[in-house]
Amino acid sequence: MGGLLFCIEEMRNKGIPRLIDNHLGARAKQSKYKYSDIILSWIYSTLSGAHRLEDTKKYKQYLDDMPDTKHPSPDRIGFIFKSKTLVTENTYHSTTKADHEFNVNMPLNSLMVDIAVKLGQVNCNASNVLDYDNVVVKCRKYDAKRTYKKYDGYAPGVAFIGKIPVYVENRNGNSNAKYRICDTVKRCFELLKTKKIKIKRFRSDNAAYSKEMLAYLDSENVEFFIRARNSHLLFDAAFNNDDNPMQEVWIGDKPTKITSINYEINGKVYRVVVTKGRDSRRKKKNKYSDDDDTCRAIITNADKKSMSDKEVVIYYNQRGSSERNFTCLNDFNWERPPFSFLNENTVFFILSAMGSIVYQHLTHKFSKKVPFVNPKAMLKHFIDNFITVALEWVVENNHRVARFITSKDYAPLFGRPPSPSK
Repeated sequence: MGGLLFCIEEMRNKGIPRLIDNHLGARAKQSKYKYSDIILSWIYSTLSGAHRLEDTKKYKQYLDDMPDTKHPSPDRIGFIFKSKTLVTENTYHSTTKADHEFNVNMPLNSLMVDIAVKLGQVNCNASNVLDYDNVVVKCRKYDAKRTYKKYDGYAPGVAFIGKIPVYVENRNGNSNAKYRICDTVKRCFELLKTKKIKIKRFRSDNAAYSKEMLAYLDSENVEFFIRARNSHLLFDAAFNNDDNPMQEVWIGDKPTKITSINYEINGKVYRVVVTKGRDSRRKKKNKYSDDDDTCRAIITNADKKSMSDKEVVIYYNQRGSSERNFTCLNDFNWERPPFSFLNENTVFFILSAMGSIVYQHLTHKFSKKVPFVNPKAMLKHFIDNFITVALEWVVENNHRVARFITSKDYAPLFGRPPSPSK
């Protein structure tokens, strides 16, 4: 696992251990490990291929051999992850249909954003796009509840800027994505404001389609692109729009009919872009169009001068890349929450999301210097092609020096002539 040497050195050079300890504070004097030791040990273990906390034990021999690096036991990592310093209390809401359980952990979210900014993965001076989505995490935990997918789990909501997670809020599996979503998005916006991160645009699926959400985004002067919920009223108005009849355009490689209508909500008129086209996945007749086509609608406050109807659809469809961001989070073990309770697993989700930020920084930087790192590849590719390399320590002039036993040239990262291979 010799490639970890560069990862550890890069984090140290960027001041990430110091940032973590400044955020979370000092531990007791008798403590052997700092918070940075514990959190980064989990991240480095994941970068080596660990799937569960107990897997960190087999990487101890490698991490203990790295200069100025301490690697705690799996039990110690789990104990600190569940400690009162990191865990926050749940909040509860009740409706006539269900009892809802949320966990909001602002301190760790704040640390996560600071790490993203420190590593240059989020630009405070840019006009950023915020993508929000919920994902169902299947798990059989003590407090996990039944999801709409008919199995037990959690339903965390995540906000991304590009590929970078900037806010994670956990909710139990019985809470659907639209329930109190505006409160979640407000907390995210408020956090980003404190970090002076500017949000120009917001994209989400139809979970965010509500009067409250549209009014809030308008008040923040944010352009939004949200999937509108299907309705006969909306589609009838689009199909019978004499002022702007449907026109056929090509979106990607598919012919699509498109139009837009003015739609009043909260006493304000918004633009709704409606598309109609063939969908090979459709198995039954569309009740809104009475044919085999699929109809979709996107509501936005962007005017036609800034974006045409076609550009709105293309821009919204780019949101599909944000949904794939969950694949990266799953590389960092989101599918394997280790603890029994919602609030403890929120800590795990956020710390693992920090790992994905670190990973994206490392691959972006290293790929500029060595050809065998691909910034678009999955974690497994990075482990196989970069992390897994034989390393031995030799003494030169009374100094311990790393020598890599490989035909690959790590010298551009190492800052010294390449070591001879055996």
